[in-house]
Amino acid sequence: MVASAAAILVADKAPRGADVIKDILVGSLLWITWPTIAKDAVAYALIGLVLFAFRRRFWTISFTPEEAKAQAGASSGGTSCSTSCSASR
Repeated sequence: MVASAAAILVADKAPRGADVIKDILVGSLLWITWPTIAKDAVAYALIGLVLFAFRRRFWTISFTPEEAKAQAGASSGGTSCSTSCSASR
């Protein structure tokens, strides 16, 4: 609901914003086609699959960042960029 209010406020300041606000309030945004729905469904499904595939990594990064850093260092051969990059200078 807050996003809708923000969209109306932004549309009010835009050129032809009155037309956009009228379209929103009349409900023309509800008139979409099935191909649009199918395209959006495919996009959301792909995003969902990526999130599902990497859920363990995202969980680790979010809740135990120290463990995530340790895993990243172990997967790169035991060195991090901060040590190997500074040594090459």
